[in-house]
Amino acid sequence: MLKDILHEICHMGIPVQAQERNKAKCWNVLVVEDDARIASLLGATLATSFDVRVVYSAEEALTALEDGEEFDLVISDYSLPGRNGLDLLEEVRTHRPSIRRLMLTGESSREVHERAMNECAVHRFLLKPCDPNSVLTACEDSLTELKRERATEAHTREL
Repeated sequence: MLKDILHEICHMGIPVQAQERNKAKCWNVLVVEDDARIASLLGATLATSFDVRVVYSAEEALTALEDGEEFDLVISDYSLPGRNGLDLLEEVRTHRPSIRRLMLTGESSREVHERAMNECAVHRFLLKPCDPNSVLTACEDSLTELKRERATEAHTREL
């Protein structure tokens, strides 16, 4: 029943609030995945630790960013309707470079991997199929790195 409700919430593009409110920092994560089943599963899994917004296309993701929504991390599928996930993550890098970028894809070609790492500066490249808990761990690790970087920047500014 809860799984069905979460699926419906994610399917409507409504944010899923993190279940752990006692964290010092609640991270905001944008999931971009056109497969409703995978999107729902990722949304529910990631919501155990983060505030999550699920969208189904690069255009929806860009609209959320243009509307001023704040995200610490974007995880995108490669194959999306319209523009692909690499195009999306490249645009995120250009306009919001502080956002962590993760690629989740079934596409394992060398060309896609190299573009993800070089042009889009993707922080993690995850191949499908993968366990949702592995995605959660990758997001946690990436955001831990971001927290360290922000602390270092803040310390440097104080000097």
